[in-house]
Amino acid sequence: MKKLICIISLMMVSIHFALAQTHDEVKELVKQTRVLVEQNATEAFKTINKGGYKTNPYVFVLDTNLIIVAHGASPELVGTSRTGFKDSNGKDYVKIMRTRALADGFGWVNYMHINPETGKDTKKLSYVELVTGSNGRNYIVGSGRYAK
Repeated sequence: MKKLICIISLMMVSIHFALAQTHDEVKELVKQTRVLVEQNATEAFKTINKGGYKTNPYVFVLDTNLIIVAHGASPELVGTSRTGFKDSNGKDYVKIMRTRALADGFGWVNYMHINPETGKDTKKLSYVELVTGSNGRNYIVGSGRYAK
């Protein structure tokens, strides 16, 4: 039953935020995802990776070693390391995400990223939070919005 509730909750959050345009909405998406990861990390990750968040904004989850564990727009990236990964301007934005999450528990990071809807390198602002999953492991849950 918990599994079904988690899946339904993730799908509802995805639909609700498919058109999110403000910083507050992106932040709220991360906060709602945080709760689901805290309740049942495995099911939350499965749903995200099945395209449960294949929207703009989408949700991504990294472990604290910068390995992608869930990605709503590109689930094929799961298991890949983002260590040393830089944007087109040379900014190591994933490392900055981890630093902010570990130091403060949350934070905003701006960088360049390929927008999955347009295929173009676009300015992006993401919000991340440090989350302890139901399995006791720490994760960085994030989402962002592309500049129009």
